[in-house]
Amino acid sequence: MDEEFRAITAAAEKKLQVEDHNALNDAISGHKLDTPRHSALKIKHKQEEKLKKDRGKAWALAAKISAKYTKLYNAVMRDLDEAMPIIYNALGEANKKLDELKNRAKTLSDGTRIYKNNKDEVVSEDGLILSAADMSNIIWRGDEPTWEEFQETKNRHDQLELGFYRLGEIREIMEDDSFKKTPEMMEGFQGEVDSIVNIANSTPTHKIESKYEESEYTNQNNYKPTFDI
Repeated sequence: MDEEFRAITAAAEKKLQVEDHNALNDAISGHKLDTPRHSALKIKHKQEEKLKKDRGKAWALAAKISAKYTKLYNAVMRDLDEAMPIIYNALGEANKKLDELKNRAKTLSDGTRIYKNNKDEVVSEDGLILSAADMSNIIWRGDEPTWEEFQETKNRHDQLELGFYRLGEIREIMEDDSFKKTPEMMEGFQGEVDSIVNIANSTPTHKIESKYEESEYTNQNNYKPTFDI
């Protein structure tokens, strides 16, 4: 009895498989389907085909985004590798120039360095204009640097120093796998690196104004430093 039941069940399953296979072929070939079962299989087939297409589009988009991300990442790291020695050398030169001006500056009895500006006023290294009484006993050699020369050199030095530290911060962010980096953020990094390098390559013949704003490394969307000449 059991064997007869298993045989009947197996035959029924086989028949159902054949019907499903024929119905699927009919659905693919576009033959007219009259039964509810055929209609259901046709709908299922269309859904599966749509799902395959959607998956294919998703994978293509993901690959495109990944390629753009990788290209940007490599470009930023390459720019950093090229920029770091340029800024380091320029900062070293600016530091030497600043020390040379400080050494040539006139000093008061308390060690405060002073300079003459283009209005023939005497200015301390902190930017304070001295009174006539303060200047009464000052004897000038004649080869002291001017206030404008000192300020230009100091501004350039400070700008390059900020730029050098900013490059280090950008590299730290780029190398931190836990820090979420968007393509837009990396494009911003590229612009910053270019601006910093432009400062190093510029001829210091005028005052350089800093627009640097310190960014919080812990705030992933708050990077504001910009460098303009």
